[in-house]
Amino acid sequence: MVKSEVSIGTFNIFVRLVGEKITERLFAQNRQRFVHIRLNDLQCKNVFGKCTTLNPLAEVFLPSYMKTSENDDKLDNYKVEYLDKGDTFINKYTLNNKTNKIGIVAQDKLNDTEFKNTIEIHNQIVQSGYPKYLGCRIPVKSGINVDFFRKSLIDFDDKIICEFLQFGAPIEFQGEMLDEYSSKVNNHKGATDFHDEILAYLLKEATYGAIIGPFDKNPFSCHLKISSLNSVYKKDSVERRVILDLSFPPGRSVNDFISKDFYLGEKVQLSYPKVDDLVGITKDKGGKCLFFKKDLKRAYMQIPIGPGDLHLVGFQWDNKLFADRVLLMGLRSSALICQRITTAVSFMFYKMGYMVINYLEDFGGADTVDKADEAYNALGALLDSCGLEESKQKRSSYY
Repeated sequence: MVKSEVSIGTFNIFVRLVGEKITERLFAQNRQRFVHIRLNDLQCKNVFGKCTTLNPLAEVFLPSYMKTSENDDKLDNYKVEYLDKGDTFINKYTLNNKTNKIGIVAQDKLNDTEFKNTIEIHNQIVQSGYPKYLGCRIPVKSGINVDFFRKSLIDFDDKIICEFLQFGAPIEFQGEMLDEYSSKVNNHKGATDFHDEILAYLLKEATYGAIIGPFDKNPFSCHLKISSLNSVYKKDSVERRVILDLSFPPGRSVNDFISKDFYLGEKVQLSYPKVDDLVGITKDKGGKCLFFKKDLKRAYMQIPIGPGDLHLVGFQWDNKLFADRVLLMGLRSSALICQRITTAVSFMFYKMGYMVINYLEDFGGADTVDKADEAYNALGALLDSCGLEESKQKRSSYY
């Protein structure tokens, strides 16, 4: 195959999905010209034929007082007056303005009652000794449409994922929390040398309701495990990806006490799709197909963790404490949980009459020339019906 037959954008994006050698093989086997096409946003219908709109909980919500700089003084002088709620909440006299905003936005997304309830629910679950989906069974706040998952997965083997989505996924930490490392663990240079980038990240995550904090002291009834923040440049970008290093310090990190081989007492059987699976789709469709690809935005971070595990995903910034509410890149159990959820989405898509493979947050599919656009749009509508936010920048279709 000659690369010049293919648009560079198409070839590079497809390489990211399945690798360069595999891309060469697929393009050659289909023996046709591949051209990158862009589809305009279309008003779609969900699988039940009803009009669908983007789930508002899956959208970034920026309060009006964050949209212009002229409101900054009004924010600090007016909003902050209402934040003096005790030692475990925001101390308006010790936080700088930017960190104040993080706390304000976090409490706007999770209102004061939910904010406090999150901590109380955590404490209740820890005291019960059972994961939330087995014990207290109090639904967590997220943008995922759990009812749609339950209705669509009646005949699916791995229905327990519906429990994870509704009540939070256990991270399966099996260690003992003997002491706190709040004063002993330092953030990595990739965080401390990029102070503004970390603050921007925390503010963004607060808009999603993905973090709670800042706290002046541990708000939980048990020890709070603090892990180090770090950041690295994203591939081919000047933006930095912020990471909570859950494998540090070696020997006593969160990941050190999460099994590689078992999850909830069952043997881990995590398998990813092979190139032959994608080739098989093209063969089933007659060989001459259009390929398409969609990604989930913030894939892991759309999935809530069990509130009883919040004390395991703590971090500190500007001498304040925070905790994540969602799965994180670098958490040992995240890949397994994410793959099981996107496999369920692929199952729903198959029931609709289409075929796709899923690799963590990436979906790659193919269909005949006359049905490819239909399949591409149907996958987008399905993700929307599930309450899963799609990455608009990474979606692509191919001839």
